[in-house]
Amino acid sequence: MSYHEAGRCLAGSHQKGLQLEAPAPIRPRSSSCPLKSNGGAGIHDSYITIVEWNMQEGNEEYANNSNNSSNSSNNKGTKRKEPGDTNRTNKLQTSQVCNDHACDSTAHPLSSISHKHGYRIVSLHEWLDGCHCQNKQQQESMLHDAATAQSMQPSLPLPLVDLRPRQEFEQRHLSLATPKTINNAKDNRIVKVPVVNLPLPTLLSGERSCELPPRHVEFAILIPSIYRPYFTQDESASSSSSPSSSIHQFFFATQSKATHQSRKPWLVRQVLIEDEQNFWSQAESLNVLVQNNKHHILHHESTNGAFQKMDKLWKPDTLVSSQILSLLKEWVQNSRHATRNNSVEQGVGNTHGSEQEMSDKPTGVVLDLGSGAGRDICFLAEELKHFHQSDFPVTTTFPLQFIGIDNHKGSSKRCLPLWKHRGVEDITQSIHLDLNKLDGVHDLLNSAISSQSLQDPGHDVKPILCIFAIRYLNRKLFSYLAHSFTDNAMHGQDEITIESNKSRNKTSLTRKQNGQHSELPQPPRLSLPKGTIIAISHFCKPHPNADWNFDHPKESHVLERWELKHMFQNVVVSTVAAAADVDDRHCTNGEVKCWKIVKDDICLDGDHGRTLIQFVAVKIV
Repeated sequence: MSYHEAGRCLAGSHQKGLQLEAPAPIRPRSSSCPLKSNGGAGIHDSYITIVEWNMQEGNEEYANNSNNSSNSSNNKGTKRKEPGDTNRTNKLQTSQVCNDHACDSTAHPLSSISHKHGYRIVSLHEWLDGCHCQNKQQQESMLHDAATAQSMQPSLPLPLVDLRPRQEFEQRHLSLATPKTINNAKDNRIVKVPVVNLPLPTLLSGERSCELPPRHVEFAILIPSIYRPYFTQDESASSSSSPSSSIHQFFFATQSKATHQSRKPWLVRQVLIEDEQNFWSQAESLNVLVQNNKHHILHHESTNGAFQKMDKLWKPDTLVSSQILSLLKEWVQNSRHATRNNSVEQGVGNTHGSEQEMSDKPTGVVLDLGSGAGRDICFLAEELKHFHQSDFPVTTTFPLQFIGIDNHKGSSKRCLPLWKHRGVEDITQSIHLDLNKLDGVHDLLNSAISSQSLQDPGHDVKPILCIFAIRYLNRKLFSYLAHSFTDNAMHGQDEITIESNKSRNKTSLTRKQNGQHSELPQPPRLSLPKGTIIAISHFCKPHPNADWNFDHPKESHVLERWELKHMFQNVVVSTVAAAADVDDRHCTNGEVKCWKIVKDDICLDGDHGRTLIQFVAVKIV
């Protein structure tokens, strides 16, 4: 079935109120790990889910790899910066093979123009049919035999970045979903292809560049009609100040203007040029045109006031989207059930706004250490805000506050516009802080805990504190968090036992014991509430004494296999100082471990074959 036929069939589905859902991720063939974690983008956290069909196995492949922007953080802890390695193996399965006849019959008049940047000017039909091969030779190289060629049809359109002004996008834009069939099996699914409006000026200024796909992911761009003359002439004839040159310099530059470091260009494979006469009429005939719909770009403000999630071209770290999100959803669900039960017990009806009164301020805090562009925070805020409002009135106070912390002064300039555009600016906050200065960390955590009622015993649901770090390594800070106390165990401070970390990167923090002073300067005493979640995703050696055969990150910035486990597991306190309700299973010889490790897995980053650790610990004392 061609896309043109599929579009007409899909129109009837929309009229019936068909719900579109993205299919669940499939574990990559190259890894036996339960999670596929990938490297970070921008500073660490830009991801995208692009559905590709592996026709030989009949499975979906997800390209959840990293963006490759530079990281200019001054923290001693390191964040991921992608090297300019042009020899890396591209693990994406190339499934978009265009049909010669289909492409030729609907080709754009300018599609024969060759561009040194590797893109083609295509028609709307070509984009919808997934025809983005560069030339016939490339097509033939991907078609090993007739059976493979047949199985690789049809293919998905590329994700589309609409560069037009926001007002024009709201007036009319493309929106589509394509039914797919795998090897003639009864596995028809609706796969939503993202179409996102990122006005060109907001990209050139850097305001919304963090919303672009990762640099290894192919995508298309829609050029406003006013730029058409600049793309119809030879590129060499264009002046350096022309709009086309600005677009080329932004998407295809191999060196950062700010840092002068080498970088990979974005993989823009197709360019669609708006044509006032034919483009939108063709879109309407193909049932992919939406007109006068302001809620596509701001549909987190839906007509009934409920929060709605928006399309995005990036994807968060796997640890964030699976483990952390799951833990926070469970807490939000328990919190709203307890709030509702309190309302019933006190006999306050909904007409009196009981749920609003029972939860007058957030009782949970989520902190991202080394937050960078704020995408992981944004993802969690969107998902949980939508999850909360799916069962609660819009007026009910959202129980969580999200805080992004970064040492880079420009981080907030990237975070705040992203959070505003995604509709979560009311529950997010960006803080500039040197995370190597533990005094400042202590003050920040104490302030966050006290301001969000995390220590308030009047709540029926235990408050929650979640601290996570993605592609950010700061051993001194992690050790400081691991060796924290809870209020009911503070009087046993001198009884705490901290095993030394015998790895080559010894950064253990010890307290005064047996009259001996600590090895490091004593920072202020840190108290974290019981139930605190610490989650870390970073590069890690796959097993003890393993070699690290990658240029980036340096071996000194890579975790040893059991380094985090020893850091958290070896912190114990006497049962006298511990809480009375400690599970006996965590007690040994009159001592109890302060942390329960709930996840400690190794997986691959998905693009370079580097190993990552997915680590989660929960404070039980």
